[in-house]
Amino acid sequence: MANKRGWVHIQEKAAKKKVTDEIKEKITNFFNPLVEEYREQIKNIVPNKEYPYAIEVYTKWVQSYFYFGCVLKLDFENRIADKVDDKFARLEFVDNNLFNIAYKRHTGSWFQIATNLSLEEALVCLRNDPMLQPMF
Repeated sequence: MANKRGWVHIQEKAAKKKVTDEIKEKITNFFNPLVEEYREQIKNIVPNKEYPYAIEVYTKWVQSYFYFGCVLKLDFENRIADKVDDKFARLEFVDNNLFNIAYKRHTGSWFQIATNLSLEEALVCLRNDPMLQPMF
């Protein structure tokens, strides 16, 4: 029987666009009002101390990804740590004013739900989709 091995051409992935500091600052400033809204919501909520609750909301750049995260406080008895950092939404920079948006699944993996959104469309998506909002 003949050996059926052979060469296979694998296409290279397209190189990701670099995000300049200017673009990072523009995007961070664009989403600051949303983060401030989340912070105000946190202040107005009376936490149930039997479950983790949010005490801070933040944004963070890692390579070409813009993360939304929150710090959760743990007050129940058998806790491992007092605070836990949890990211809940991610914007991936695709091109000038184009982003992919994803939420973090319970498994820890990211699930992309929309592609090639403008900043304004991403903001609407973050405000309206409960999967893309912090756990209060």
